[in-house]
Formats: sequence, C-alpha cells, structure tokens
Amino acid sequence: MAIEPRTGADMKLFHRFMSKVSVSDGCWDWTAFRNHDGYGMFGVGRKAVSAHRVAFLLFNGDIPAGLCVLHTCDRPACVNPQHLYVGTQLQNIRDRVERGRSRAPIGEEHGMAKLTRADVEMIRAEIAAGCVQERLAERYGVTPTTISAIKVRRLWR
Repeated sequence: MAIEPRTGADMKLFHRFMSKVSVSDGCWDWTAFRNHDGYGMFGVGRKAVSAHRVAFLLFNGDIPAGLCVLHTCDRPACVNPQHLYVGTQLQNIRDRVERGRSRAPIGEEHGMAKLTRADVEMIRAEIAAGCVQERLAERYGVTPTTISAIKVRRLWR
C-alpha cells in the first residue's frame, strides 16, 4: 500500500511522522508517546503537537484557525487521515458526550486512587467490626477523613 502525503507536504516531516505509525486497513495506530488521554504526541520544531493534527496537516491540508481535528473512529491513538475531520470545539464536546467519553473516572479507574473496591469493602467490614478509623487510615495510607467518607458512603458509594 503506497501512502503519499498531500502535494506540498514537508517530506522530511512526513517520513519522520510515518516511522511512528502502524498502518493497517482500518485505524493507523500511533506507536510513539501518547498523553494521559491516549492521544499521540509528535515533536514539530520545539513544540509537542497532537499526532492526529499532524496527520491531518500532512494528508489533508491546513486546519482552519480555531477548529479542532476530530475522529470518526473514536480512537485517540488513530492517525488515519481518512478517520479525521475538522470541527468546532462545541462539535468535539458533543461528539465526546454522545460517545460516552465525557464522564470523569471514578473508583479504581481514577489515576490518583489509592484504594481498590476490595479495600473499601474490607474497610467497611472492619468499621462494622469496631476497628478504629484512625488505625484503618494508617494501614491503608489515607486520611481519617477519607475513611469517614467511605463509612458514610460519601466516597465509594
């Protein structure tokens, strides 16, 4: 499969970019660094740019000022130019909500979580058995306030 950029694209940039892409019939996966949301990042000059934006530029042309590059495939790591289109920030937000990607991670899914669901169940059982909350906080590496919030189900409902 011959992959060619648009006419006038920077060929050095194109070859460097494509060395970080796994091409297939569907999504093209970004194989280099990805940010915390799973989007590929690519160095252009001294700036890190979203890889899907660079793909759009290389294959489709300029991105109009103030517009975003959106995915039809809902895969942040995809850089297939056929899966990319420009849209407004509002369209991007609506698309994210419609695809169920807008909720904040909760429980163990949250990157800062110190406890697992099993830990929380054990904490609740130990509280019911009369264990002192301060001791539980020390044992699990959290604050007594966190243990109290777990007890009254303000956290980990």
